[in-house]
Amino acid sequence: MSGELLLSVFTDGALSSFLIPFHSQTAFFAMRAFGEYDADTMNVAAVVGALGGTVGHTANLLLGRLAYWASQKKGIKSHFYDRFETPFRRYGQFLLLASWAPLLSFFTFCGGVFRVPYWRAIVIIFIGQLGYYAYALEPHTH
Repeated sequence: MSGELLLSVFTDGALSSFLIPFHSQTAFFAMRAFGEYDADTMNVAAVVGALGGTVGHTANLLLGRLAYWASQKKGIKSHFYDRFETPFRRYGQFLLLASWAPLLSFFTFCGGVFRVPYWRAIVIIFIGQLGYYAYALEPHTH
């Protein structure tokens, strides 16, 4: 497999995960649909795409943390934040498993705002991304 192809799968995953959600994994699905790649090659592409998506969502986490820091620095108090911080940190962090879905990727920004620990969030996001790619690898008949 060429490095350019892996780079495009990684970049596609990263960019589609960053702030403005749109359908990701386009390069991966193109490989699956039009390429003659063996299972090992597709497995490598799935891991690379999941890493790319995780990088994009990590940027959202950092932006969320920056938003939290800026609100604290400016002394902005929010009833919303006070009400949802504890439940999100306890249960909402598992919404990060669904970060592969375009509209649910907003929860990675919320994970940063509600200060979910970075390593925990990154691991949860990677598991969700890898799960989606594993599902995409399976042949589906309609």
